[in-house]
Amino acid sequence: MNALGGWRNGFTADFFLESTPTIPNPPNSLAVPPVEGSPTETSNSFLHLVQSSMMHPSEHHPKIQRAFAHLSTIYGIRPKGFFAETGLDGAEELDASLFVRAAELTADYMEWAREGEEARNWSYEGFYV
Repeated sequence: MNALGGWRNGFTADFFLESTPTIPNPPNSLAVPPVEGSPTETSNSFLHLVQSSMMHPSEHHPKIQRAFAHLSTIYGIRPKGFFAETGLDGAEELDASLFVRAAELTADYMEWAREGEEARNWSYEGFYV
């Protein structure tokens, strides 16, 4: 087993990068429309992710989202190839977007509670397979 999900057959960094967005797109956003002349997008991709997770009934959901945001601040300037030594196929292609991508996947799986989706709980299936 390697550091980044070696227990999952068929998981590669290439697939991860091709199939995950770098800009969160919360469904049914309840955000107030921007005032004329103000920026329409936030410069921090984690803002929507953390705010939505705060409304989730699982206390661990905001914790993981904040951890991804923190790791992004630490490793956020790392260039492509920094994670090459993880042993994961294609890891040389990973860059600092790894953390926002993982946070986006987590939000999609757990559902966007603040935006009106029904909250989902953690799955333990992978631990027993």
